[in-house]
Amino acid sequence: MALIWAESFKDDRAIAPHWLRVVETKKRAEDRSLSHAERGQALEEHEDAVAEYDALVSKAESYFENEANAGNPKTHALIIGVGRYQNGIKEVTTSVHGARTFAEWMLTKFYHPERPLASIEYLESSPDDLGDWIVEDPVASQMGLASPRATLPGEPATFENIENAFERWLKRSGFHLENAAFFYFSGHGVWKAKAFLLAEDAQLPDDNQQSAKNLIDIQQTEVNLFNAPPSIQCFFIDACQDIPLALLQNLAPNPGDALKKPANAPALAQRDAHLYFGSHIAQEAFGPENDAPFFTQELMACLEHRAAAEVLDENSDLWVVRTDSLWSD
Repeated sequence: MALIWAESFKDDRAIAPHWLRVVETKKRAEDRSLSHAERGQALEEHEDAVAEYDALVSKAESYFENEANAGNPKTHALIIGVGRYQNGIKEVTTSVHGARTFAEWMLTKFYHPERPLASIEYLESSPDDLGDWIVEDPVASQMGLASPRATLPGEPATFENIENAFERWLKRSGFHLENAAFFYFSGHGVWKAKAFLLAEDAQLPDDNQQSAKNLIDIQQTEVNLFNAPPSIQCFFIDACQDIPLALLQNLAPNPGDALKKPANAPALAQRDAHLYFGSHIAQEAFGPENDAPFFTQELMACLEHRAAAEVLDENSDLWVVRTDSLWSD
């Protein structure tokens, strides 16, 4: 699981501290310097932590469904940052900074009174030299973390984990037709007839590897959701679309897989879905090593006011940003 925040779940029910305990107890249970008895105790503590976390997540899912049944649409976010790769693919730090920064922005600055933020599902593969996410106030207190400066490891962004997180996010997003679903990905991407995103365990074809593996076909994923609620779906992709020669020469027609297969159901009558890319075809995406990528920085600015379609209230600083105004900018 990778749910780290849920609306109305505060204090001893805050999600992030329970996730942190899952990670910490797992690390201790895998410590080979412990005696047999100590490892047994550590394993029991980890199992208890997982059970407590799963129970809390289950309660959160029930809350989301009850809110939907009561006619209260919400916004659900899935945020993925990939900077560490397993198969010789170059590491990158700006993408992880992007995921962290966007999550922090969602928690502190996202404002949609008709669809308030209800959940954040988060996955992160961070390079070793960057380390885990250091969460500081006001975000730390918003997450329910005890310290004003806490470390929060992420669930690794492997293809399997992303696929599972996507399924959970789509399920809770689909509880209400008028919910809004935000998908954010920052990491490596490639292009072959269309865009593909690289999970942590992605493989590109080379002299020893004849086919690509664990690449996400994000455009087909979006297409396959034509009949899946909610009606509002935004995919923010901060990744390159360059064309590796080995991938171009590979005979496989489609090097990646969609995160969801199409369902046998009628299309949604009114679907407001968009893919927003941080790069052009055959081009790279850019960002500083120690900060969020430039597209992510501009995305947050546009969501705040830069892509505003109208002023919400002349006496306030509130602006209305629509999916079409965001697209036009």
